[in-house]
Amino acid sequence: MKYLIYSLFLISLLNACSSHESVSDSPLPSKNDTIVVLTEAQRKQTTITTTKLNAEHVNPSIRVNGKIDMPPQNIVSIALPLGGYLRQTNLLPGMEVRQGQQIGQIEDEQFVQLQQDYLETKSKLHFATLAVQRQKSLHENMAGSSKALHLSEAEKQQFRIALAGLEEKLRLLHLNPLTINTGNITRRIPLYAPIHGFVTKVNGNVGKYFSPSEVVVEIINPDDVHLNLKVYEKDIPYISVGSNVMAYTNSNSSTKYPANVILIGRDIEPDGSIEVHCHFKNYPQHLAPGTYMNAEIEIANKKSSSLPDECVVSFEGKDYVFIQLKQNTYVWKEVQCGSSENGRIEILHPETLGGKDIVQQGAYMLLMKLKNKEE
Repeated sequence: MKYLIYSLFLISLLNACSSHESVSDSPLPSKNDTIVVLTEAQRKQTTITTTKLNAEHVNPSIRVNGKIDMPPQNIVSIALPLGGYLRQTNLLPGMEVRQGQQIGQIEDEQFVQLQQDYLETKSKLHFATLAVQRQKSLHENMAGSSKALHLSEAEKQQFRIALAGLEEKLRLLHLNPLTINTGNITRRIPLYAPIHGFVTKVNGNVGKYFSPSEVVVEIINPDDVHLNLKVYEKDIPYISVGSNVMAYTNSNSSTKYPANVILIGRDIEPDGSIEVHCHFKNYPQHLAPGTYMNAEIEIANKKSSSLPDECVVSFEGKDYVFIQLKQNTYVWKEVQCGSSENGRIEILHPETLGGKDIVQQGAYMLLMKLKNKEE
């Protein structure tokens, strides 16, 4: 019995050693977490094809978006230099106005006071002028002092300065100082359109009081409407002043509005975009400033290295491709992608991929196997 137990123990020990040796002889997982190795069985169950990087015209145009904008010099905000009550206007947003057209009337008692001050100062200047002439006559006849003459000349100069200031205030109110007299003092002043354009805002009703800082009416001149586009920094080298642009709205993409690039900005926004200003060849009057627009900017003679879209896989916000190292062995590599069109995607900085066999069909399967291996 003792010999039987001892024999069974030896057999168990030999079996354990044999089992341990078989585990030790099996291949260990690769420490390189960028490489995928397929077994023959896996290879037969999966369709994997490869392709190479091609240099061709991948996108003859850049697709961007933006909005219709106005340069500051084509937007006029009409405010009152002295404030007042709006007493008459027939303006509505969208109405066309001509330069110099009267668009309203403003009323306030300070307008009356200003005209009164002007006439009184004008009268005082007249008498001060006569006083200077009298003092000059007395001085010439040795009957007056030099001090009195200088005082009268200083008083005349003060009235002259005051009168000049009041004249400019009257002109700000569109009142002609030369026509103001005691018989035509008015409490109302006209409001004129300084440019030809279209009314975009009417900020009050008849009877409302406007302070000097408040805008009564806003007018735009559509002759210099801009198409303001956001173009990302990587595409700026392919754009130049004069580049052709085709713009269209979301609601009617079939109607295209031709334009040309007139200015490329220099400031890079936090999102990596740069403003590109364009002029419409024929501005569509029905598109108001602020309208959201899509656009395609033509690129002249741009050749890019590209791959079929299915070659590129995305993981955690980055793009990758799989390169075939040898039969059933693949390594993934991060790439930077540009624009995509007609089933192909642009590869930026393609130097390391030149001549390589890049997985086309089966790239996502390799990604899943790689990530499952890591887990």
